[in-house]
Amino acid sequence: MPNLGFGGYRKRTGSRFMTIVDKFVNSLIQYQIQGYWSDDIDSIRTFKGTVRDILVTKRPFDRDNGMRNKIKKNDDNQIYFSFLNREQFLEKARVFVKDYMEMVRENCKEDHFVFDQLVLPQHISRVNDYFDPENTRIILVDRDARDLYVLSKYVWLYQSGRNNKYFPDDVENFIQFHRGMRKNVPKQENTLLKIQFEDLVYKYDEILDIIEKFLTLRAETHCKKGELFQVEKSIKNTQNFLIDPQWQMEVKKIEKQIPEYIYDFPYTIHVNLSETSDP
Repeated sequence: MPNLGFGGYRKRTGSRFMTIVDKFVNSLIQYQIQGYWSDDIDSIRTFKGTVRDILVTKRPFDRDNGMRNKIKKNDDNQIYFSFLNREQFLEKARVFVKDYMEMVRENCKEDHFVFDQLVLPQHISRVNDYFDPENTRIILVDRDARDLYVLSKYVWLYQSGRNNKYFPDDVENFIQFHRGMRKNVPKQENTLLKIQFEDLVYKYDEILDIIEKFLTLRAETHCKKGELFQVEKSIKNTQNFLIDPQWQMEVKKIEKQIPEYIYDFPYTIHVNLSETSDP
């Protein structure tokens, strides 16, 4: 069961989030039986084979090992069962997702709501199992594999000072990881738009037009244009693999083995490590 304080839910939603979670979990339960599992038992050693323990005790007793079983404290002595099929489970999961979305949007007056990194790339093929395809659109933003490799191994470490990496350090492992993460991404769906981060920088107006059409938005509704996403700043977050000659040598294998994930830059730029920042 999720902790109410995890991820800041207590501060942002109060008790609403756990109310939704409890509603979802309870909807999955089909049978509730008074009893306990073996994990709920503590075993206590007694005098092995005594007549009193074998004949008089009212607790479960293992005659071979001389162990008396005792239910752990704080156990509610309830077992929960669910034999839902896939569609039954998904039906209830959709209700949970809908309730969560409504909770998040409760105080939002805007017509559209954007979630950043709501779905991992390897789970995109399952989006329509849980979200309403009529009202949900997914934009998958990919990035040059060479930059992703050096960003995780070097750049983000430099920026944060914390050794918090998202991808394998070894080039061969990174290549396999990169392929594996993307193998389940659908080729084409009406609810999915795949774009490159680099296109947002080098072809901003063209990609902006594609996004607006995909989301059926009017250009005049675009507020704070150029304030939150600044091309002149974000361009320094591209071609980072060129910062260090050693990095250029490391990414050679990436270029050869997964060329389909390499971006064709229209021109070369050179930045130093201190100029990079999260886009």
